[in-house]
Amino acid sequence: MVKKIGDYKIPFDNKGNQYHYPPEHYLGVKVTWKDNFSFEDTIELLEKMSTGRSAKFFHARSLITKKTFTIFTKDLLEFAQKSIIDHGKITDTFTFCKRGQNYGLTILEA
Repeated sequence: MVKKIGDYKIPFDNKGNQYHYPPEHYLGVKVTWKDNFSFEDTIELLEKMSTGRSAKFFHARSLITKKTFTIFTKDLLEFAQKSIIDHGKITDTFTFCKRGQNYGLTILEA
């Protein structure tokens, strides 16, 4: 599945944590949709991996804001190739991408 980085909205919960798949579609949960944006941060990989409807993904947390994000397995490989991962922590400029109906964090291409 091709990764799309673009001009679309990203789903978040009411505390600012990013959803991998918007639960309003199947749980009726209120989702806040925000325009895609980029940001500099240090994230830490959490010891958790999940399988969504069609994609495996990892969980991460910002060391600055403490908000959580999801990262597609394929994008984590890209992180390993393009960034320094120090004891599970990655400092870089990030944005969000979309693969099918799912959303995740990715490195902003220069």
